[in-house]
This record gives sequence, structure tokens and C-alpha cells, in this order.
Amino acid sequence: MPQTALQKIVEKYHATCNDALDGISDAELNWCLPVGLAGEMNPIGATLLHLTSSEDFFLNALAQGKEALWFTAEWGKHLGIKLAPPEDYEGWWHEIKQATHLLATVRAYVQA
Repeated sequence: MPQTALQKIVEKYHATCNDALDGISDAELNWCLPVGLAGEMNPIGATLLHLTSSEDFFLNALAQGKEALWFTAEWGKHLGIKLAPPEDYEGWWHEIKQATHLLATVRAYVQA
């Protein structure tokens, strides 16, 4: 069966994420400029988890009417995040930014 345009975009996104993560350490994934040097910045890991969870919720919950993998595969638990979007987005985002993430776990959620 031929791929849809959306499937091609998601596939390209996953490939781009994998390419961007090649060669970085857990420390680099979690590093962030101190507040004030360039406004409020986010670590690479937090930004990637935000994008990936958005993809998860959009493609699974909204587009297909299924529960997001965040819940069905317990990605919050795997990532050590107690709160869940969208019920407590602000708290969830704060927790994502403050957590220390492992590259292998973040990659696994991107590919899920």
C-alpha cells in the first residue's frame, strides 16, 4: 500500500530526529543555557519529548480516535514523568524540562 503524505512526513521527522541525536550524550541531551543568557531556553530532550508527545496525541488520539501511546505504553512511567498532558499541561511541561532524560529512552519513544 502506498504511503500517505502524512506517513511520509512522520517518517522524515523520525529520521531527522535520529540523525540529530547521533553522537550526543545524555548530558548534552539535558543541557540548557542558563536562564538570562538567551531568555528561557529548553534542553534538547525536553523539546524532543514535546514534539514527540504532540505527534503521539495528534496522530493517535485526534486522527485515529485511539488512546495516545503516552498512556497505553506508559511512556510517562518509562520517562519518570508523573503528570500527563493534556490534563495538566503546565505541570507536565515543567516536569519534562526539569527531568534528566536518558537518550535511549527518548529515542525509543520517538520510534514508538
